[in-house]
Amino acid sequence: MIGITCHSGISVQLRTSWIEANASRRFLGCARYGQVNTCNFLKWYDHEISERSKQAIPGLLRSLEKSEDELGRVEDELGRLKKKVKVLLCLVLLLWLLVVKLFVGGLGNGLGNRGMNRAIKDL
Repeated sequence: MIGITCHSGISVQLRTSWIEANASRRFLGCARYGQVNTCNFLKWYDHEISERSKQAIPGLLRSLEKSEDELGRVEDELGRLKKKVKVLLCLVLLLWLLVVKLFVGGLGNGLGNRGMNRAIKDL
């Protein structure tokens, strides 16, 4: 806000209140708000909200926070499941390679195509 300064002579910032009594209500406040050297300047920017809004908004904010927490848990679980899928895919690949080795190349103990032919002749 150009031209509006707080009691300390610093340009004010447009902020939003998140306390239950004034949830989502905007105000002009000292740029040092929340710091030790603040002058605590506050001027409401919005008109006061209705009683119904004062009751509804905090509940909606709590619901949003719960949803965000749940989303975080789901994303964590998804990450763990993706790691498990990678491990399982590696195991499937290794098993497939082992099966191919057994049926095509034998075990290296003479049971390949030539070894099988010799085994049949020896019978």
